[in-house]
Amino acid sequence: MKIDQINVLKIISRASFGLFISVLVSALFIPPKYELLTLLFCAAVIFEILYQSLSGVKEAKAIKLKKENYSKLPAGFYRITDKNSGECFGELSAENVDFLRMKFIEQGMEDNDFYFMRETLELFIEEEKPNKELVGFLENALKGKDEIELNWKKD
Repeated sequence: MKIDQINVLKIISRASFGLFISVLVSALFIPPKYELLTLLFCAAVIFEILYQSLSGVKEAKAIKLKKENYSKLPAGFYRITDKNSGECFGELSAENVDFLRMKFIEQGMEDNDFYFMRETLELFIEEEKPNKELVGFLENALKGKDEIELNWKKD
């Protein structure tokens, strides 16, 4: 049986809450048993830390939903400009702009801007493996700059 991660989080959350309540009840109504209180408190903290470390599941599901509802751009070419100066760097195919959009959606960004720093571009190329055309275009846009914010729109 495959365990759903959301259900695991619910169980951990309930256990953590239950342990905290046990600590409070023990402290109020049971004669001081410091070992028991310490043990219950430590267990509650461990469960809470575990819950916090796994709770990124909700954000991941939201990104997955955005990707499922993602609509591709119409075929054609899109003008790419420097958002600040308005300088036009040329055009990219809908396929390349969609590739960038999908990667930025994964990072929680959904507008028509792409922000790159030299270091993040190198990391982006290494991890995401964009095609050579897109790599050359982005490197050319960053030439002589430490960072750039690109804007796209249909020609």
